[in-house]
Amino acid sequence: MRTAQICLASRPDYVYGCAVGQIEEYLNIPFFSPVSPDSKLLDMQEAYELGFSLLPRMLSGNRGIVIHGLDQTHAINNELLLMMDEMIISGRRMIDGIDVNEETLAFDAIKEVAGKIENERRNGHFLNHKHTLKWYVKETVPRRDALIDKYRREKWLELGSKSFVQRAHEKAEEILSNHKVPQLSSDIESKIKEIYKKYNIKALW
Repeated sequence: MRTAQICLASRPDYVYGCAVGQIEEYLNIPFFSPVSPDSKLLDMQEAYELGFSLLPRMLSGNRGIVIHGLDQTHAINNELLLMMDEMIISGRRMIDGIDVNEETLAFDAIKEVAGKIENERRNGHFLNHKHTLKWYVKETVPRRDALIDKYRREKWLELGSKSFVQRAHEKAEEILSNHKVPQLSSDIESKIKEIYKKYNIKALW
């Protein structure tokens, strides 16, 4: 208000984000909702604004989220894309919710572990139970390419005490240097050529 500068990521926007998906569902019309952090750098402000703008929209069911990047839509960088990747994966997991059924309630596993008694004391535990191992793999094991640091400080120091931005920069450089575009199957390529020929589009090959 002091500068008349528009703020695209602010507390009113976060509240608005909570309602976007509900309005979309009520009207049954999908529409785009922008996420536009005001921070000029990929820093703590950027992470805060991106998280509080993105998650309310995802959790409310908005299906057309457009992320404009840094500095009120004026900039974007590869490190930001990797940060968004992490946030979107976490957001999608929240949307999936918790499955409550006979398998996940684990009554048989609880009965088995609680029933192990030695010297009038329960000595069973869930750590080596098949049910625990099965759902641990499904719910807890992180992606191998995750950039979020989960090491103890000693291990983090040993690995160079790098910030998220540093790790993201290295990952982006690796992707840009080594990524190979997947080859389309011959069937798909033939179909594309048919479309090009049908609509008299100049071929790109």
